[in-house]
Amino acid sequence: MASGIIVGLFTITFLLNCRIIHGGGYSSLTNKESSNCMKGMAALLIVFSHAHFYSTDLGLLKLFKPFGFIGVSLFFFYSGYGVMCQYISNVKYLNGFLLKRFRSVYIPYLIATLMYTFFVRNQNVSYTLLIKNIFLMDRVLPFAWYVPVILVWYLLFFEVLKLINDPKRACVIFLCVNILWYILGYLLELSSFYYNSTICLTLGCFVALKEEKICRVLSKMMSLTVVTIAFVLSIILLAFGGGKSDLAYSICVIIASFTTIVFLLSLGTKIEFNGAIPRILGSYSYEIYLTQGIAYSLSRQMFGNQVSLFWVCFLLILAMTSVILQFLVKAIKSRKAYRSV
Repeated sequence: MASGIIVGLFTITFLLNCRIIHGGGYSSLTNKESSNCMKGMAALLIVFSHAHFYSTDLGLLKLFKPFGFIGVSLFFFYSGYGVMCQYISNVKYLNGFLLKRFRSVYIPYLIATLMYTFFVRNQNVSYTLLIKNIFLMDRVLPFAWYVPVILVWYLLFFEVLKLINDPKRACVIFLCVNILWYILGYLLELSSFYYNSTICLTLGCFVALKEEKICRVLSKMMSLTVVTIAFVLSIILLAFGGGKSDLAYSICVIIASFTTIVFLLSLGTKIEFNGAIPRILGSYSYEIYLTQGIAYSLSRQMFGNQVSLFWVCFLLILAMTSVILQFLVKAIKSRKAYRSV
């Protein structure tokens, strides 16, 4: 019952905030307002896909289990697209780049990790393990693998563009490094989610360089039809071919991640997604991602297998911890800004 209500609200929210546009040379996927809304819905997709780790009675939420990669793909795409766009428009963008990115990604992660350590009673975290988490050598916070991956990407972005100062050549290097990362990740037997959707980082950079040309091609009805078919086939391939082996699964997710972003770019030339609720969710998207593990763990700790109470508690805790995390991060940034004056 509770799962059905959640799925219904998600679907209604998505449908009510879509409207037809005529984009032509641009896609609403990269529009600032729409992209923020998409991040909010992407965060919920990720959260819903992780529900199977904590509850055996998912109801309609089981439909979201395979699609967490879509949310991750969007986060990666927006990271690559965002930093490349800002670099192109501002020659001084790299000044203080690493420090700004470190603060916006690492400080919330650190606070969320400490919150999880203190609030979740069944986690006996040693000081050694906590120190490893602080230095990103391990992770206590569930689903926090995204943090070291994106920080390494930002470091790569900074170093490459500092050395060559050429966005086009940099994109080629990013693609080569991406391919090498896939090979190393598989050979070193890293968990596949560390590298599956990272192609979307490189794709985001390429789109930032050639956005008008790409969107003009994708806006044609024939292109939209082809891209839609490719997207559907990639999902079918993932569903039926991804379970055959770890390598097959990784390849299928890589293909599905790429086609998903291209499909959404193409769809974005016809449809805009924007609204108050998605916009609010978007402003808390990173906090939602970080605090989902806290919410799930506390909900199960408090209510166990009482499914209806579990989901009610989960939603309340997720909202509360996300707000607290954002408040703490803002408080720290304000304090630092005050000291620098």
